[in-house]
Amino acid sequence: MYISYNLRIIFVSLVLFLFFYGTEAQNTNTYTENVGNILFNSQTDNINFSLTGETIRQYYNFFPGAAFKDEKSALISYYKQWYTDSISIENGYITIRFIVNYKGETDRFRVQQMDYNYKEKAFSGDIAQQLLEITKSIQKWKIAKVKGKKYDYFQYLTFVIEEGNIKEILP
Repeated sequence: MYISYNLRIIFVSLVLFLFFYGTEAQNTNTYTENVGNILFNSQTDNINFSLTGETIRQYYNFFPGAAFKDEKSALISYYKQWYTDSISIENGYITIRFIVNYKGETDRFRVQQMDYNYKEKAFSGDIAQQLLEITKSIQKWKIAKVKGKKYDYFQYLTFVIEEGNIKEILP
């Protein structure tokens, strides 16, 4: 009786272990490596855009704010110079996410548009398209380096839009 009791405990333990291990293994396979990965899209992305092949990091792993080579005020001035004021009276947020590679080049641009309540929306007119084109034209992104090794990183810019105009650029 003592042996069968031990065998039952071992059997139950083994079954529970396999159940929880199997469940955990299934759950981990359903998530991407990093939250916010930007996967390649053959319709919109440059096939020749080269990456290091390592994990793409977030910009804040290397820089305290936007990884623009000049000061943030220069980045704001750049948008003010090229952005044409909209006749739209819309409000909300437009976020442009992209990858800066180890050479300082950019690609894989993604645009998200929301209202002030963080609900998805589409701005009318060409507000988002204009901001995307300006962002794509910027050539002054910092190269991320740690101890001489270069890295790829995700960068984002969020535009606070008030009555069709840029009120603020984050980060």
